Amino acid sequence: MPGCLLQFLIGFPLKLWANFKAPNLLIGLFHLAAMFILIVTLRQTGGLRFTAIFLAIYWLSPWRLYHSGFIWGTNFLFLPAAVHFWACWKLKDRPGWFPSAALLGVLVLGFQLHASVMILVVVTFMLLVRKLIRIEWRGALLGVALGALPLVPSISALLEGSLPSFVPRKGFIGYGLLRVHPVLKSILYWFRLGSLDIGQRFRRTIFFRHEWYHGHLGREVLRGGLIFLYVLAILSVFLCVISTWWYFRQRRRLDLDGNQSQIWIRSYAISSFFSIIIAACLSPVTMQGWYMVVALHAACLPVAAWIDHHWRAPKRWITYMIFLFILLRIPIVLTFGLGHNIYRKGPIPEKFHGIAQRVREILPADVLEDPVVIEDK
Repeated sequence: MPGCLLQFLIGFPLKLWANFKAPNLLIGLFHLAAMFILIVTLRQTGGLRFTAIFLAIYWLSPWRLYHSGFIWGTNFLFLPAAVHFWACWKLKDRPGWFPSAALLGVLVLGFQLHASVMILVVVTFMLLVRKLIRIEWRGALLGVALGALPLVPSISALLEGSLPSFVPRKGFIGYGLLRVHPVLKSILYWFRLGSLDIGQRFRRTIFFRHEWYHGHLGREVLRGGLIFLYVLAILSVFLCVISTWWYFRQRRRLDLDGNQSQIWIRSYAISSFFSIIIAACLSPVTMQGWYMVVALHAACLPVAAWIDHHWRAPKRWITYMIFLFILLRIPIVLTFGLGHNIYRKGPIPEKFHGIAQRVREILPADVLEDPVVIEDK
């Protein structure tokens, strides 16, 4: 990515603590800050119970937790996404220079971390067109100027003719619209973000490897339980489909209640949903799961609203289903936290051997703990 922001976010923690875990700690701080901003914002809009439910779904999300433990550009985007939500909320009634500067600043900075920030750009444009936010343009220009400061080295390299190309080698603008399946895939990702399903990341844990469980009765029983848990995770996607369909059709009820804050939050969620579709249409490549995590907070809103509405449902099975939907996140997270190659100490899959060797050449020896390399069966 252009600019020196990502290099700074990785290199500066290593200067303070010469350990490969240092940037991961910064990512964790970003996630904590994002959670705090979302709590402060939603507490003003949706009430205490809605905020608590949203927090449980968002903070215990397998997608968030998976992207909090390793170094990747998208893993830093949870904080910019939360700031975007807060700034848009502040700008819903009247323009302000500080929220406007924060809004445009995080968009410019976010692009220097990962191109998936285009989703937030489209959300901003849709909210502007629908007059759901009002930007103070002097503050916006200030935010753009401050956000562009890390681009100075790239601009200098561009003037010298030494800047490498950032254009994808494959694909073209509108690739997703022409191929159709990338758009359908992005819609499915929206529903999966709020669910328990994290896909192949769960199946690729050591607990599903034949050499791990074969010949051990206890391990085979554990594997059977994890398979059942995986089936429940897939089924949870249908709950997210139902909640999204229900939430997007709630305009009449919210109008009758006169809850303008909830009406605006619903509009933000709808804009985020269609922004993912638009971004998938324009993207020159098929957008994968890590492209979508920038919209995780928005994808959790319909699920939290549905649970909040049905919290005291007369049918007891709905209450049980809600508790399972929230509590089952813990064993799922523990499964890939203890069994995925990214988090297990020592083993490195064979396909990453080249990357590991390159890292050893770049970083000082005291930064790394020398891992035991084994083949990825």
